[in-house]
Amino acid sequence: MVLQPFSAAGASPPVDARKPALIKAPLAGETAGTQDPEVLRMALSDVTVQLARALRSRDEILQNVSHEFRSPLTLIIGYAETLSGEYWGELTKEQAKAAEVILEQGRRLQSMVERMLKLQMVDNGTIDKIPVPLDALIETVVEKWQPQIEHAGGAVALETAGSLPLIMGDPAMLHQAFDDLLDNAVKYGLEAGCRSRARSAPPSGNATGGRPSSLIRLRVWARDGYVHIAITDQGIGISKDEIDQIFDRFYQVDRGLTRSDDGVGIGLALVKSIVHAHDGVVRVTSRGINQGSTFTVSLPAVIGSNAPAERPLPAAQHLPS
Repeated sequence: MVLQPFSAAGASPPVDARKPALIKAPLAGETAGTQDPEVLRMALSDVTVQLARALRSRDEILQNVSHEFRSPLTLIIGYAETLSGEYWGELTKEQAKAAEVILEQGRRLQSMVERMLKLQMVDNGTIDKIPVPLDALIETVVEKWQPQIEHAGGAVALETAGSLPLIMGDPAMLHQAFDDLLDNAVKYGLEAGCRSRARSAPPSGNATGGRPSSLIRLRVWARDGYVHIAITDQGIGISKDEIDQIFDRFYQVDRGLTRSDDGVGIGLALVKSIVHAHDGVVRVTSRGINQGSTFTVSLPAVIGSNAPAERPLPAAQHLPS
């Protein structure tokens, strides 16, 4: 069976006199071996056209909605910041709390919109690659997240295996990808993990002995012409059934511990799209529920950049507070 190529962006395929036969065509298996190959070809072509149009419409809707949200969100956040800063006068305790909630939720929605727009940019191939020192980029991302991680009662450790080769990449897009991976580690590895431990901890006493209750560990090393970055958390883990779906667009883990994290399932999908746009691979492993997770990104090193031979990683060093 040969499917003829066509462009979904152009005009619809010409009407065929035999197309009415599609309605009366028997289902596969009802009269095995008696289907007209031409009718089946037409059916597949018609379904493919409709699917391509539906996907294009979905992308256009997401892009248009995201753009339309940008302007009002900017105004909402601006006014909320002005209120929180008490530029128009002192606020009562209740008013200050309300302004804080508006600002927090506005920024969260703005982050979702920006992610959808970046996902569209990656799909359209809108990325500019330059030589990037990935270890320096990762260090910048970790420094950004460190205060939030420590505020949540955790710690972050960054381990780098000596001098690393450059990669060709879009720094802003790569920063977004590792932002999302650390955001995921905080939500499902640190915060949800802490909630889980709190429920099972004894009513009194300090189960952590005064130390951080959870560690997010990042390792960066070079091997086989790639630079690898592994992000490991000690959180709620991922079941075997969810491993294959975790990077799907709009997929969300359906678990009680994560119900308070109202995402829309874009973060990890964006990570996958950005990594693939850089000719890389992203993988996830987990031993199961409440066993933590490890997300590993592998990006091709610049040819001739003298990638060092694989060497043991140094002992984890906690970043200074």
